[in-house]
Amino acid sequence: MPPSAAASGRFSHAQIHQHKTRKEPFRTLLLAIVTFHLGLIIATAATSPELSALLDAWAAVP
Repeated sequence: MPPSAAASGRFSHAQIHQHKTRKEPFRTLLLAIVTFHLGLIIATAATSPELSALLDAWAAVP
């Protein structure tokens, strides 16, 4: 059905809520994976002189 079907009232609120909640675990998992890897990169940069110097140089770019 076209996206306007929800606006025209063809879907009940329960159907829309069920569709949103079905997608929610995947978004949560994706956010957890991205957050974990970002933390891993930051932790690695904090302990690696090469990455630390690279991040310092990148931060100094105007």
